[in-house]
Parts: sequence; structure tokens; C-alpha cells
Amino acid sequence: MVRIVIIGSGDIAKKRHIPGILQTSNGEIAGYYNRSREHSEAAAAQWGGKVYSSPEEIWKDPEADAVLVAVPTPAHYPLVMDALRAGKHVLCEKPLALNKEEAKAMVKEAEKQQKKLMVCHVQRLYAPHEKARELIRDGVLGKILTFRTFLGVKGGAAVDGKTPWKNAVAELGTHRIDLMRYLLGAEAKRAFGCLVRLEETSPETPAITGEDNAFCLVEYEGGIYGMMGFSRTSYGASDRTTWIYGTEGAMTIYGE
Repeated sequence: MVRIVIIGSGDIAKKRHIPGILQTSNGEIAGYYNRSREHSEAAAAQWGGKVYSSPEEIWKDPEADAVLVAVPTPAHYPLVMDALRAGKHVLCEKPLALNKEEAKAMVKEAEKQQKKLMVCHVQRLYAPHEKARELIRDGVLGKILTFRTFLGVKGGAAVDGKTPWKNAVAELGTHRIDLMRYLLGAEAKRAFGCLVRLEETSPETPAITGEDNAFCLVEYEGGIYGMMGFSRTSYGASDRTTWIYGTEGAMTIYGE
């Protein structure tokens, strides 16, 4: 049984991570740590587990096997590094780090400590994506030539009455950047893109404070070209469609 401490109990932890851990057969919640002790106490009262007063208290606890880091991205690096050095396994929300130097240091430390370090790219585990990868690997579509992928959602929900900071690439695009590597089995060689803010106010939910749209053209190994779009202004409905075109056929994921 893996005993997991959740660091940060915001929306993603409450809606995704905590229910997920509670449904597993080999994991349980050891406790919670937040900058606001009140939030930790509320989580413990609702789902069980103890309240930690500081990260250092987690690192010293022999009953804490792993940590789930679900805090804003700038705080990922110090928490992940300290957790690994303390001998804890780590599951970190995406994006893993602010830059490649931080990410490489995290991976190196995990290897040094012989601990698992994983990032929450959950879209690899969606059944349609697993099937799509299988078909591509089996050559059903022939040689892959091009693709288009889009991930769009509504703005962002207010947190404690405050308009949240969100970024179309950090919050959405990381999922699809990773997914296309997974589906195509290829690495990107070069990219051209733009990150923009198009909406100051939202008709349905509070506007976010970061850039709300991103668009990118990418060249992959093997001569594959693709277009990516990420948006937090898809107010009509979520758009999660991916199209992949090969010499022997085409595939639509999440289409009619």
C-alpha cells in the first residue's frame, strides 16, 4: 500500500486526484499540506488523513511513501527536489517545471535517489488515445503525414472570489504536446507559435488573467507536420478533437 501526501488541495486535487486515490486498491491518502492549514483540515475532515504543518514534516515522516504535487508551477521544482531527496516518490501536476533545466535536474535527482518521478499527463491513459496509438503503430494509416489537434475549454472558475491565472499552453497545451509525442512515437524538431490574450471578459465564467489562446505549427521526426491549438475561450462547448492523416487513411479522435 502506497501512502500518499497531497500537497495543494485546490480544484484539481478535489475533482481528480483525491477521488482517484480513493478508488485505487494499492494507494491511500496519508495526509495533506497547504499554505492554508484551514484547507488541509477541511480536506482531512472530508476524506481522512492527517494535516501536515510544513513540507519538512512530510519529508521526515516514514509513513509517507509518496507526494502528489498539485500547486502552481513555480513551486514545483523546490518541492519535487526536496521530496526526492527525502526518499519520497513523486507525482507532479503538469507542466513538470518552468524550464528544461529544472526538469532535467528533477529527472537526474529521481535517478540518483532511485525514486519514481511522474507527471500527470493522464491523456495517455484515455482509451481512444490508447487505441489510436495501437492503430498508428500497426501501420493501419500508412505513413503519417499531418495532424491537427485542438484542446479548448471555457475560461476559468473563480478561486476564493479571485480571477485565476491560467495560461493556454501551461494548463492545456502540455497535455496535447505530450499526447502527440505518445501517438506519433516521434519527437518535435522545430516549432513556430504564438501565445495571445483574446478575451478580457467572459460571457459565462470569470475571465482568466493569463494568455488564453495559443497556436502552433510543428515539424516532427520522419517528416510529420502538425497544427496545434489550445484555447480557454471555447465558450460554446469543449473542443477536444484530433485529426491524423496518413498515406492509407485518416483518423478522428473524439469526432462523429
